[in-house]
Amino acid sequence: WLAIVSPLSDLHFWEEPPPQLLQRRLIERLRLANAAVSITEGLSSDVNYRLRTRIREFDRVVDAGVASAVIDVDVILFTGFAEGEAAFRASYREQVQAESDLMVDTASAFSRALDEVIDRFLSELEGSL
Repeated sequence: WLAIVSPLSDLHFWEEPPPQLLQRRLIERLRLANAAVSITEGLSSDVNYRLRTRIREFDRVVDAGVASAVIDVDVILFTGFAEGEAAFRASYREQVQAESDLMVDTASAFSRALDEVIDRFLSELEGSL
């Protein structure tokens, strides 16, 4: 994860938009877990499962001077190419406190929060399919 912090302002820019950050990390973790024989980023009609995610919240929250990363994601796994009946559906929310109020520490908190979401997803998926 990379956050670019401008020294001239309070604006913070992500290297990629949150959906792409989520997609890239999720694909990386699915491959590491050997979750499937083949995992691709694009659409293909020759698939056994298709995963759709929706980010409901991707926020930096500061409360009483303490920064946290909040990620809330819906995950739906469809069998085959078409979006018929879902084989698996779940929602995950994680809030991870940053080590400081610096944006670089919040970026690390986002990474840890996303890894927690993915860990929970993989654990639940393994038990349901």
